Amino acid sequence: MMNGNNSLISIDNPAFGLKAGEIASARTLDADILRLFYHNPDIWGPMQCDDGVAATDLDFEAILEECGAGHIFVTSVVNGDLAGLFMFTMENARCYSIHSALLPKYWGKGIAPACGMSACIWLFENSPCLKIITLVPEFNNSALTMAMSAGMRIEGVNRSSFMKDGTLYDQTMLGFTKEELLCQ
Repeated sequence: MMNGNNSLISIDNPAFGLKAGEIASARTLDADILRLFYHNPDIWGPMQCDDGVAATDLDFEAILEECGAGHIFVTSVVNGDLAGLFMFTMENARCYSIHSALLPKYWGKGIAPACGMSACIWLFENSPCLKIITLVPEFNNSALTMAMSAGMRIEGVNRSSFMKDGTLYDQTMLGFTKEELLCQ
């Protein structure tokens, strides 16, 4: 389930009611895990903009072979059960963007921010990354809540930048630094 790296990051966060080891993250190089998340229409559909690529057209083996440091996939588990997949895309040598996916059985459980934090801690501990950002379309209130609950701050608005169902939406940019997350 979690492979390809070296270190497993486990978090203990009383703010989320977590005990040590309940949520952990590690890098994955498993194309079947990517398929599990991205072939799920409840996950892929909402995250895609108009004219986006169909998940069934993606070659996950090729993506993993090509990604290197430019794309890093990190899974999060809850009590040993796969719950989340986080794709980090390098913006520059010190800044990555995050794209989050949580399996539907974990929606509404209040653990998404902790899974995301665990994945971000993994990235900070295993790469030169010093800053993580995300862009959230204005209609995606759950993603905005998740990012803010994980400690991200609103940093700006990317106006008219996401087309969904023929409507152009603004995206809110949020982010945090390594120091800000690790000091929470």
